[in-house]
Amino acid sequence: MKFAILAAARSFRAPIPPNIVIVQSATATTPGATTLTATLGATPIDNNLLVILAFTRTDAGMTGPSGWTTDKDVVNATSADTSRIAHKIASSDAAAVQLTGLSATDATVMKVYEVSGIVTSSPTDKTNSTGETVGVATIQTATTGILAQTAEIAFALAAIRTTITSPSIDSSFTLEGTLSDGTAGIEATMLPAFRIVNATTALNPAFSWTGAVTAMAEIVTFKAA
Repeated sequence: MKFAILAAARSFRAPIPPNIVIVQSATATTPGATTLTATLGATPIDNNLLVILAFTRTDAGMTGPSGWTTDKDVVNATSADTSRIAHKIASSDAAAVQLTGLSATDATVMKVYEVSGIVTSSPTDKTNSTGETVGVATIQTATTGILAQTAEIAFALAAIRTTITSPSIDSSFTLEGTLSDGTAGIEATMLPAFRIVNATTALNPAFSWTGAVTAMAEIVTFKAA
């Protein structure tokens, strides 16, 4: 009887959180340059996941980073702005991550993360996006659908064609500040966010801010090891 009670108690233990850690991150913005580089504080550790979130007002989009996999690109159908989430498994990588092919007359913003505890083969699980939406003060990424496994990390962004105030995000995501270049005529704002997930669930976070603007949003999830 005591054995049966003990066995039952063990079967109802609370789930252990995923062993996912954001090791470091870096940001960069430019009011107009043909390249943009974000430099991490230390050289990435091999087999960790590198993730970039970026937004450019450049009509031709952006190139790179070299050797990375683009998980989701969203293009503004009217003005050809591009937002991007991409990744790479670190392998003798330098601390600097660079985008090229930008316009010297348009703004670009980016944020780079190093994450440990992610599978090294085919780490991407779900992706989705919401395209150009005009005159809104909130936007959702669109649903990921049910994640493939319990433990994952999700990265999401909102890309906005002007500067904004009072940004927020729901669904237990952490908003990582506001990356913005307010140069007149080429304003660009990106709201980067993440959530470490410990449930087989669907994600569809909503970004909000003050004022009606034109925005896009996207989300990508990565599987824990």
